[in-house]
Amino acid sequence: MSKPGIYKVYTYDELKNTNFEFDAIENFYKQQLYPKRSGQIFIIPNKYSTVTNKKIGTAHRSGHKCNTHVPLIIYQKNKYSNKTINKKTWIPQVPATLAKILKIEKPKDCQFELIKLD
Repeated sequence: MSKPGIYKVYTYDELKNTNFEFDAIENFYKQQLYPKRSGQIFIIPNKYSTVTNKKIGTAHRSGHKCNTHVPLIIYQKNKYSNKTINKKTWIPQVPATLAKILKIEKPKDCQFELIKLD
């Protein structure tokens, strides 16, 4: 926490066992927990900061709004008209949404609602 650019630091168990508001930055990291694959310490950088050893460049590595506001385009000929969705959309919503479009079974662990395209 004493290093510049660090907003908060959590252990795996702290993230797993704490309830956060749906759109809280901590919830963004909590949704990325994966047993036996996730690290034990999660470093959340300040807004407009990134944790890297590179001297130049950028990345979309944090859950802050400035790093997550990116375009999402879903196209299916003769199916969807041009539409802007201003509601926050989460990456885990994409697999279930694509499964519906392709008329296949969604991933069994998918718990997020579909992106509203109609």
